[in-house]
Amino acid sequence: MTSVFKYLKDNNTLVFIILLFFISRYFFLNLGLKADAGHLPHMWQLLHPDLLANDYFKSLLYLHFQPPMWNSIFGIFVKIYGSNYQDLSNALNIFNIICSLVITIYFYFLCKEFAVNNFRIYLLFILFIGLSPSLLMYENFIHYTNLTVLFFFQICHAVIKFSKKPNLKK
Repeated sequence: MTSVFKYLKDNNTLVFIILLFFISRYFFLNLGLKADAGHLPHMWQLLHPDLLANDYFKSLLYLHFQPPMWNSIFGIFVKIYGSNYQDLSNALNIFNIICSLVITIYFYFLCKEFAVNNFRIYLLFILFIGLSPSLLMYENFIHYTNLTVLFFFQICHAVIKFSKKPNLKK
């Protein structure tokens, strides 16, 4: 844990970007942008919460034509919070905001891999993450797109790191 604090102490730009991220999300929350549970019962990508609550693994197995990871995450939240759509919507909204925070961190790592200066990092963050309508929409629209973007950022970062030093040790 001390290595994380040491890393953050040495990288003020990352700390400032994370702070900007939280400020922007607080700003949009005060504007009234929040998750709406009204569409959850009609989403064909999600299993019904009662199925996930009663028979989690069997339901995931028989729904093989849908994204299994998103339904398994949804099922974990069903097990924790119950089958109330508003509670599930709030929990998945927080999960999506955490995914966006990790996207922000990987965005910083990718900018550093390309040797982007701090001013451009701030500018790109504001344009593509801080004020991005699509990222804000998918944080509040309970869908797996935000998780897909996070995986894409992780894969991009891993490929760039591997291309610079092509071994599997570190």
